[in-house]
Amino acid sequence: MPVAFHFALFARFARFGHSVSRDAVAGSWSLSLSSISPFSDLVAIDNDWSVFRAAPSPHGNIDFVTVALDEDVLAPLPFEANWFDVIHVQSMLLEIPNYASLVERLAVLLQPEGMIVLVEAEPRFLSSIGETSYLMRQWEACVRDAMAAQQIDVNVPANLTGIVTATGIFDPPQGQEAYISVAGHQRGGPLTLARTGKLHPQVIAGSLRSLIPALLAHRYDPTELETLLSACLVEVR
Repeated sequence: MPVAFHFALFARFARFGHSVSRDAVAGSWSLSLSSISPFSDLVAIDNDWSVFRAAPSPHGNIDFVTVALDEDVLAPLPFEANWFDVIHVQSMLLEIPNYASLVERLAVLLQPEGMIVLVEAEPRFLSSIGETSYLMRQWEACVRDAMAAQQIDVNVPANLTGIVTATGIFDPPQGQEAYISVAGHQRGGPLTLARTGKLHPQVIAGSLRSLIPALLAHRYDPTELETLLSACLVEVR
């Protein structure tokens, strides 16, 4: 089978409740990409694929590779330089202490005319009817402080274009912001609502709960955290 291009996917997803792991979501997405691009050679990279059980790829054009991206942000990645035509990075913000260094490491793997696509969500919520509530601001402040203790800047998504520009590798980088509405009382599962541009409450709950370990590591009280989280989830539904 001739290969039209080499595609790398670096992805990390929040948990959709307790029944589906983020690795499974990332893996399913990777398989979908390989299915619709039969003449591509796709490598899916994550810190841990232990939960995901890949179904056979119809075109045999995907490999799942485990790389400890968060352990040494300066270490070379185990791939050939100038190999990939496209690198897609999604939801790696909270895994990487120095996001600019990740961009620089990945750039080494790109073909001279290659493209890197960065998709990151800002871990905060905006109200469409006025000022964000005190509870949500309190939660966001806790997240910001806990992540800062791990040298992770939660403001990276808002400054992503500037960060990429500062590397001096891509000129000029293109950036675009997107806002996703909460589904509220609309019916449908997470994937159904996602196709309509809405966030299911289960996705929001999973995203917020995925931050709990970092908050506990920052010595926030578990009971107070759970109370605050429950109150925030009521507000955003």
